[in-house]
Order: sequence, then C-alpha cells, then structure tokens
Amino acid sequence: MKLNNFRSENYLTSTQRLMIKACLATAKGDKEEALRLWEKEVNIDDLDFSSSRLIPYFLHENQKMGIISIHDKRLKIIYKHWWLRTKHINHELKKVCETLFNGGVDVTVIKGASIMDYYDLEELRCMADFDILVPRKDVFKALDLIKQIDYLPVNYENKLLEKSEKQFFENFHSTCCIQQKNQTNLDLHWRVGSLSSAKFTDDFWLHLENYEKIPHAKKPQVAYEVFLIIIHAVTFFSRDNLNWIIDIATINKKAGHSFWEEARVLSIKEKKEDLFDYGCSVLLSFGIYALTPKKVKIPWNLVPNEGNNRDHIGFLNLFYLKAKNLISVVNRQYHDQSFFGKIYQVAKRVEFSFKTRKIIP
Repeated sequence: MKLNNFRSENYLTSTQRLMIKACLATAKGDKEEALRLWEKEVNIDDLDFSSSRLIPYFLHENQKMGIISIHDKRLKIIYKHWWLRTKHINHELKKVCETLFNGGVDVTVIKGASIMDYYDLEELRCMADFDILVPRKDVFKALDLIKQIDYLPVNYENKLLEKSEKQFFENFHSTCCIQQKNQTNLDLHWRVGSLSSAKFTDDFWLHLENYEKIPHAKKPQVAYEVFLIIIHAVTFFSRDNLNWIIDIATINKKAGHSFWEEARVLSIKEKKEDLFDYGCSVLLSFGIYALTPKKVKIPWNLVPNEGNNRDHIGFLNLFYLKAKNLISVVNRQYHDQSFFGKIYQVAKRVEFSFKTRKIIP
C-alpha cells in the first residue's frame, strides 16, 4: 500500500503530537505555542501511558526555557514517579549485570537502558522495565544466576520452556523474569528482537562498545541502536512508547548523522527496509533528521483496521489476520530461507501454538 495522503504519524492522537512538538521545539515561542494547545486538549487525569513516560523530558525542557504550565503541579508528581522508578530500575540493572558478569556470562544492555546514555540525565529517559541480551548458549546459566537474586521467569513461559525447549527458543526471543520481592520486570533476550534473525543477533555481538554507566556490560554501536529503535517502534505501533521519537532526536544531537547510512544498510540486510523507511517518514514529519526514503509503503500491520478485535470481526477475517501475521513474522525472521524453508517454519509455529494451548489452558 503506497503512502499517498496517509499521514505517517496518524496513529498518534492530536494531544500526543502536540506533546512531541513541544518536546522538540528549540525556540521558546514555538514550544509555548505547542504547550498551550496541548493544555487545551489534554485530560491530565486520564493521561495515556506513553505520554506519561514522556513527562520527565517534557517538564524538564519546559523548565529550561522558563515556561510554566497550568498542569505543572500534576506534571511534577508524574516526574517524581518516573524518577523513582527509573532510579530503582537502574539499580536493579546494575545488580543483574554484575551477577551475570561474576558468573561468567557476557551481557549487553539494550533498548531503554542503553538509550538513556545519550540523555543528559538518566531520568529523562524513563523505563518501565529493562532488557538485556545474553548468548543463546548461556541462557540457562543466566537464568540460574539471576535466580540467586530472586528473578524468576513468569510461570507460563517457564512451563513452555520445560516442555519444549527447542521450539520455545525458536518462537520466542526473550523471556520475562520478575523480581519476586519488588516485582521489577526484566526481559532476558537471546535474540535481539522478535523479528530479528539469528544471523543478525550473531552480527550484533560483533558491534558493541563499552558502557561506562554499567561497568559489567556492553551496549550497541549507534547505527545498531538507531536501527533497533525504529524497527521496534514501527513493528509495535509505538503503543506504549512515544520516547522513540525523542530518542532519535537526542541521538542525532549527541552522535551526529554519520551513522544513518549504516543503519539503512542494516535494514536492507534484514529485509526490513519497509519498516525502516516508514519510521524515517514519521521522524521527518516532525522535523527530525533521518534518511529521506525514495518510496514509502505502510507496513501492513500499520494499516488501520476498524473494529479489529474478536468481538467485532468474523471468524474468517480473524483467521485471515492471524495467518497474515504469522506469514509476516516468518518472512521477517527467516528472510534468508527458501520458500519451502519458510513453509516449514510456519508449520512448526502452528504446531507450537497447539502445544501451547495444551500446556496453558
């Protein structure tokens, strides 16, 4: 589907777009204009989760320019909430990385926990959980090590792992572990992302750099960081994350623009240039530097579907959407396999789905 009159950021609400524009504005007049329009539209007591996560940066940038909002009292409370949560998560992150390092497991910090390194203050890139990557061969060793500090996989994933180890690792890219005393969420990855190929993850391990904030871990080089930010944001429709747009603007400011060509090459190698180009079109619509795509298509998972849920669509339509989603996932994750290889992977995933239903009613 070609991008004709479709606004590439139309999955955002008007209130969210105004908030992003206020965050990005470099002139006081532009920032204040966006803020005043935002104040008229927002219901501050019914703020969506993704907007809430952007509040620390939003408030900080307003205060830097001496701009006061009618909602400042509430904004400061939300800021404190995310400040405390991010400080706590960073403490847990360091503890987990040290435990793995001392146990002989290589660990790489990914997503929000590595992106925060580009911000002046870590609380400006708040986190709801944290993600780390370990070598596939060390997953069980890593699980045993973090169990010593009370991190356990969620129950249903643990059951799947026990019953069908090989298929679990093929169908999942990470497992969610929860600290049993303070309920902190950790996503332990063996593949970088849900659509990432095993080959990309192997290559990823060769493009890391030291992370001064986390002495016992590495973080991805900037081109890989940007590629992952864009692919993740577009794949999941940015449902719980407006930060990615600010992340790219912040990285551009700190790292320049020289990495963009390499990030684009990564998208081509991974057969995800449609996702990458669409993400670039969103960034460009907000005036953020990105590569200008020659041709932009809306990835099928971003095409609006009215009433796309079990209660409002028929069985055949639901079956079609599920089949299309499965084929899309297999095409992206196993892009280097033959047609028959992909058919085999589809069959294996269907088989795993039925196994899952037997294990988890």
